Amino acid sequence: MTPIAVVADMPTASTLSKPEVLGGILYVGLGASVVAFCAWQAGVARIGAARAGVYLHLVPVFTLIFGVLLLDETLTYAKTGGVLMVLVGLLVSRSRHTDF
Repeated sequence: MTPIAVVADMPTASTLSKPEVLGGILYVGLGASVVAFCAWQAGVARIGAARAGVYLHLVPVFTLIFGVLLLDETLTYAKTGGVLMVLVGLLVSRSRHTDF
């Protein structure tokens, strides 16, 4: 993202020194990149790729949850319906009797 920041008038040092900006950089740089990747790889190693792949569909569900809790996003019927569809899909994929 650095080349784009340079072209788009890179922020000043005073902007980067704000706690909320530093926190965001640390979260994206360490939390969402390194820690999440290592946790996902450990989970795949433990339960296998075929079983773990199904749970990738939970990413938008957690994104919605964190958006509502941390960013005061509005929870709509469409978003709730999407979450329910993902959860039902996970339940169906995890059931032992899938004679479709």
